[in-house]
Amino acid sequence: MWWRRSGRCFRGMNPIDLLYRMVKIRSFPGEEREIAEFLLEASKGMNFDHAYIDEVGNFVAIKGRGDKEIYLVGHMDTALGWIEPRIEGDLLYGRGSVDAKGPLAAFIVAVSEAEIPDYLRVVVVGAVEEEGPSTGALHLLKKVSSFPSYLIIGEPSGADGVTLGYKGSLFIRKSFLSDVSHPASGNDGAIEEGLRSIERIRKLLDELNRGKEGSIDRIDMKVREITSSSDGLTEKLDLGVSFRLPLWIDPDELLSLLGDGWVATFKAKAYRCDRNNPLVSAFNRAIRRRGLTPKHKVKSGTADMNLLAPVWGCPSVAYGPGDSSLDHTPREHISLKEYLLSIEILKDVLSSIPPTL
Repeated sequence: MWWRRSGRCFRGMNPIDLLYRMVKIRSFPGEEREIAEFLLEASKGMNFDHAYIDEVGNFVAIKGRGDKEIYLVGHMDTALGWIEPRIEGDLLYGRGSVDAKGPLAAFIVAVSEAEIPDYLRVVVVGAVEEEGPSTGALHLLKKVSSFPSYLIIGEPSGADGVTLGYKGSLFIRKSFLSDVSHPASGNDGAIEEGLRSIERIRKLLDELNRGKEGSIDRIDMKVREITSSSDGLTEKLDLGVSFRLPLWIDPDELLSLLGDGWVATFKAKAYRCDRNNPLVSAFNRAIRRRGLTPKHKVKSGTADMNLLAPVWGCPSVAYGPGDSSLDHTPREHISLKEYLLSIEILKDVLSSIPPTL
């Protein structure tokens, strides 16, 4: 096949072999050890100075010894649901091919092959549990002693796309309890109380979203869990609800408006970078050199960018091959030609990042 003719090879794999083998490894949140060990072994045949698996299971590979540090942070875990990997023409099907093993593989290959300027130290991270509690990214916040000069997050933007920001997230839970009563009594129980609570939240969001145009500026809500149980004497309803938040409201502010009893299980503020930052400019130039027009995007999801970029305060973007509308779907697949193109664009960016801000 056309992709087998690549002359680039490391430990018997070319870039597409690497991605295919990554996609073949099941790596749901909390189950990333196998893929981390695979990447560690594969990295031995690449041009990295050092690679290891850290305390929480992140894969980390380093190249260059400069005093300007750039982090390329992707993630190894995937959404649940297995899709048997297969290649059909230009397309690689499989869970994680888009979200986000394609971007992570592109990072690994691009850094291995790129001519890194003397002033740069490049750190590639395959983080754990991005699809869950972001354990890998939160560990980086604790362990990185000096803030990097640049950050690229590995998420699908399309080879010609640059993601400038993401909506924030709030995940909440609440349990409702009541005594069991006879259906004819007319008394409401835990289930009715829980459903009324959801309706109150919807009315609150209608008020908060009034006059807000477009999905990026609105608060979105989704009921994630409804579980009822009874022991014959009491009944219980467990509710889990998630919100996607725009820049104008932070998770704690919304939580305070929801009333008592709701417990936050995950919080991340919305984030949007300056479109004139040096990373955006470097990507714009690299994309245009391929005869393409850069597309700047702000996404309604949430990524590790929301956690890392505000704390590190450095120029940041998210980038990677793939169509994000396929994230988490049973049709998830990536164009191999786009994947290879994204590697070349990343190599161009890494070789042209300015030494000073």
